[in-house]
Amino acid sequence: MNWASVALKPLPPPTPLQRWNALVNTYAAKSLRLVLLEVLGLLETPLSSAAAPLIKHCVVVCVDTEAWTANTDEMTEIGLVICEHKDGKELGDDVGDYAENLLKKMRYYHLRIWENAHLKTTADWMRGAEGNRFGGSRFVTFAKARSILDFILNQPIVSDDPDVAGLKRPVILVGQALDHDTENLQKSGLAYNFRKHGTVVKEIDTQKMTKELNAWVDKSNPGNDIGLDTLCEEVFDFVHDDAHTALNDAARTMMCAVNLALRTFAKSYRSQTKKTIQEVAHELEQHSRDVFTSTWGTELSCTRCGGRDHSNDEDQCMAAVYCNACDRFDETTPGVAEDVKQRHISSHIDQFCLDVAEFYGWKRRVIDAHRKDNPLPPGPPPGSHPRYTWPGKWPMTDPSDALLPEVPEFDRIMGTSPRIALDLPKAPAPPPDVKTVMLQSTARKQAVQARRVKEKVGLGGAGSTPSSGADGRRASSLGSDDAWTGTAW
Repeated sequence: MNWASVALKPLPPPTPLQRWNALVNTYAAKSLRLVLLEVLGLLETPLSSAAAPLIKHCVVVCVDTEAWTANTDEMTEIGLVICEHKDGKELGDDVGDYAENLLKKMRYYHLRIWENAHLKTTADWMRGAEGNRFGGSRFVTFAKARSILDFILNQPIVSDDPDVAGLKRPVILVGQALDHDTENLQKSGLAYNFRKHGTVVKEIDTQKMTKELNAWVDKSNPGNDIGLDTLCEEVFDFVHDDAHTALNDAARTMMCAVNLALRTFAKSYRSQTKKTIQEVAHELEQHSRDVFTSTWGTELSCTRCGGRDHSNDEDQCMAAVYCNACDRFDETTPGVAEDVKQRHISSHIDQFCLDVAEFYGWKRRVIDAHRKDNPLPPGPPPGSHPRYTWPGKWPMTDPSDALLPEVPEFDRIMGTSPRIALDLPKAPAPPPDVKTVMLQSTARKQAVQARRVKEKVGLGGAGSTPSSGADGRRASSLGSDDAWTGTAW
């Protein structure tokens, strides 16, 4: 054997999977700043890198989530800012003052969760979802939000290049205190895991990036992480208006991340710009509203009847509605006239009952105090009450009464929980021409159908029972977000 010829024989090119692993390993060792510059098309990738063919397919996704101030288990908003490698590559050196030109090429999505659209902020210093300053807000169900996130995070690479055949587009996740948002996404309701598709190759947290670049240090406690307000206002000198609105936070997190990577916080940079960063920030808000539109979800949502073709912001909804929970429990509210109770019962559907939401916000605090062996908070709050399906005593005589376990919403709809027998009165018949709706996702509907098929062919097993959703309390079972375009009836 001629060993010289063997030594001179070129090695086979890396497989697509080897290139993917090379990208993951390279980014694990590389600084946050250099990774962000590279995936934004602002830094050349060495051609010798096995990961080089993948870089141009990278997607950068900045995320922020917000929850109801009275119960942080109830997600109300998701803010997303998305850009691609080609966005920066096309600009070359012309990124503009404080990366203005690059930021204007990004896409801005403000998703308001339809199921929780009635949960307004309880803090007088913030505007919540109504304070959005970027793009346009769209109402989506939890099911639709999951499909949107799947679409963003699970994109196949469309290319004839054999080096990337069969691979998905790599995703770089950006956020401020990113662990907080990824944890929120996994809570009940959305129950989404950003990493489930295996496409996230790097996470960039602006808190860690600030420390990496030594851009800010808390002199009183150097170990403290920087807040987004401080990052915007002290490091970059622009105002973070309407904080804790999901897209405002996501947009400004991305703005700070890009400018951290470009080191525009240095005084030497500021002396060379034509615009201030505050001017860029304001112009970006207006540009995103003027130029960017989203077709996801619906522009309107009524928190009275659930319709998606109108709102009730000025009490313009005239649909006849009825709340079973208020009908069952408002009779126990002392000192309230009967006509007032009836007006309240006919002012919303069960899905948008604020009295129920306030009760479960309090119940969450009771459970948390019990778990930590702390004194239970007094309550429930005046006027609040549980869902119609509450299996315990009412009125309550002690906060510990709230510790009674309930059938989770999914199990209750499926009729699959063996833990609690719901011995409840039948829902009272609403007035003539009035319908009530309780909505569920397509997945739930399909699961019900699958269970019925099993029962029909004898696969349900002993003790199989029909769904509790068939007892008259569910007049409507709607599917995907796309199909839900009118009023509740």
